[in-house]
Order: sequence, then C-alpha cells, then structure tokens
Amino acid sequence: HDGGSAHAIKLLHPSLLDPGNLTEEDRLSLIQRFSREAKITHKLSESGAPNIPRVYDWGDDADRDYLYIVME
Repeated sequence: HDGGSAHAIKLLHPSLLDPGNLTEEDRLSLIQRFSREAKITHKLSESGAPNIPRVYDWGDDADRDYLYIVME
C-alpha cells in the first residue's frame, strides 16, 4: 500500500495461456501483448497523461502460468 492509494492487480487467467488451448505462436503473442500493454501504460502514466493509472509492476510467475500488472 502506497500512501493511502488503492491498488489493483490485473491477472491474465492461466487457462488463457494453457498450451492445450493455443498454438505456441498464439500463446507467445498473448504474452507479448500483455507485456506491451503494461509497458505502454507505464510510459503514459509516467508522462503525466490524464486518466491513465500508474503502473507499479508487471511480470509473470516462474512457470508463466500467471501474467500480472499492478496498478493504481
């Protein structure tokens, strides 16, 4: 918790990354898009763009079962 501000965690559901549901190419594309979303949102929030939540962290767990973005 950071000075009384609320935080949200955006998770990509593990079933969306299940190799049984996707080709490896589609799985990697989904991972890249989620990471790109986090990076772009972070850059926009750092530039002072209005109505863009501040992004504190993003990444995945060790097995890449979960992708996450931590934001305001």
